[in-house]
Amino acid sequence: MEDIPCDPVNGNEVPNTPGLHLVFLNTDAENAHTVTFITPAKVAGIDVEDVTITLQPWESGGVEHARICGGFSTAAFGHTLQFIADSDKVTLTAYTK
Repeated sequence: MEDIPCDPVNGNEVPNTPGLHLVFLNTDAENAHTVTFITPAKVAGIDVEDVTITLQPWESGGVEHARICGGFSTAAFGHTLQFIADSDKVTLTAYTK
């Protein structure tokens, strides 16, 4: 598995397949950063709110700077999972379990 930087300008996309897990890591030791998952779904014609997670600044031995995310419903997130981080200091590893 390889960590790749998130693209804070264009965002990132991965196929939303069963068992998909994303590991996010904030490599910035000074600032917290966010990752927002785009939800293209609508309920009764109303947009479903996007989901945002916050990653605390990197700290040796800490865990608050990393997050494993999975279980993305295709009904809410579609067959292509779209997300955008606010910094390229957030890295991503994707795997299917």
